[in-house]
Formats: sequence, C-alpha cells, structure tokens
Amino acid sequence: MSRLNLHYMPGKRAVKSAISVMLCMLYGLLTQRRPVVATIAALVCLKPTAVEGKKSMWVRLFATFIGGLLGYLLLVLGAHIPGYREFWFVLLVPAGVLLSIYFCNVLGVKEAVVLSGAILVIIAISFDVPQQEMLLYALGRELDTAVGAIFGMGINVMLWNPNKQKREDSLCPTGEAMAVPKEPVSQQDPVTAQTMPPLKERIPHP
Repeated sequence: MSRLNLHYMPGKRAVKSAISVMLCMLYGLLTQRRPVVATIAALVCLKPTAVEGKKSMWVRLFATFIGGLLGYLLLVLGAHIPGYREFWFVLLVPAGVLLSIYFCNVLGVKEAVVLSGAILVIIAISFDVPQQEMLLYALGRELDTAVGAIFGMGINVMLWNPNKQKREDSLCPTGEAMAVPKEPVSQQDPVTAQTMPPLKERIPHP
C-alpha cells in the first residue's frame, strides 16, 4: 500500500473531469434523464491525449449500439415468450452476450466486448419498462453515451489540449521550432589531425 499523499493538488485532468461531470448533471437536469450513463462516458473519454479520447468515444458508441440493439431485441422477444421473466432470461441473456462478443471480435472492436455485454444485460433485464417504450429506452442509452462522450472530448480539447501542449513544449520561447545542431559527417580529431607518413617511410632501413 502506497503512503498517503497529503500534499496532492488537483491537476488539469481532475479539473476537466469535474467540469465534464457538471455538464452531464446539467444535461440530466434539462432533459429530466438520469445522467449516469452520460457521466461515465464523459469520464472514460477523458484520456491523456485527444487521439486516445476519440478512440475511446467511438468504442463506447459502438459498444452501446451493439449492446443496446441486442438487448432491445431480447427485451422484445421476451415479451412474446411465456415465462421469460420467470426463467428463460437465465438462458437467453447469456446467449445474447455471447452473440455480442462474437460481433465485436468479427468487426475488430475487441475493446467494446465488456461494455456491450454490460449494456445488453442492463436492457435485456429491464422488465419494468413498458413494451411500447422499449425502443425509446434503448435509444436513450445511445443518446446518453453520445452526449457524455462529446462533453468529455470537447472539454479535453478546449481546456489544456494535451496535443497542443506537446507542440508548444517542443517550440522555443519565440514560437519557432528549436534547431537541432547537426554533427558533421566526418570530423578530424585535432590530436590526430596530422597526416601519417607512408608505411615505407616509417620502417627504418638497415
């Protein structure tokens, strides 16, 4: 266990995380939706670099789409299967997760396996959702994920952009790229700069 760090001060990434959460709370307040999914997406998309954040955003959107679609299909199918809520979901939901894992691997998005399976389970066992609202419920998950990911990516780019910071660190104070001195291809050592005489002249004659 590491020692306590009582001198810790929140850094830039911590501040950006708090701002992203605040935006998600405002989104939930204005739309009267629970901002849990949006908040998780925003925090996950706050990566050290903008490239990693963008990749995480697309992975979450893809995982939400696959998991939401399969979960919705299971929920609709369960509404027409007698005893789905009592027993059959125990077998059908794992089969849906297996199908979700298959799609993620076939489409080359292995990073989405865990999230897509989790979203599928959440939607497929939402027995309290009325049948006429099942599609809106699944689409709402996708919308919340997209909103949270956009908040996280936007804050990460607008405030202390990590890519921009790296470019500025590589520049000199005048804003120009620092010139790296080039070493000459061949440089004579001043000690051995004198030309050695031919071998015949160095061999003493009898």
